[in-house]
Amino acid sequence: MKFLFGIFGILLSLAMFKYRERVGELIGDAPWMQKLGGVYGVVMLTALFFFFWSIAAMVGSEHLFFAPLRLILGPFLGR
Repeated sequence: MKFLFGIFGILLSLAMFKYRERVGELIGDAPWMQKLGGVYGVVMLTALFFFFWSIAAMVGSEHLFFAPLRLILGPFLGR
């Protein structure tokens, strides 16, 4: 099942890359997005995140993918 969701995530990220202008118009522009390259930059970064997360989910290495986040948020997660 993880493999199927991984394929779906990869297809979603590729669709976000291809239709970034339409996705950008759908979510709109916010002032904080300007620091990350505008709305299209945020869409591209989100698509890139989904792509790598999907690959990590397919091969079962999410623990490596989220290791830096666990280091930062570890005390708040109770671990």
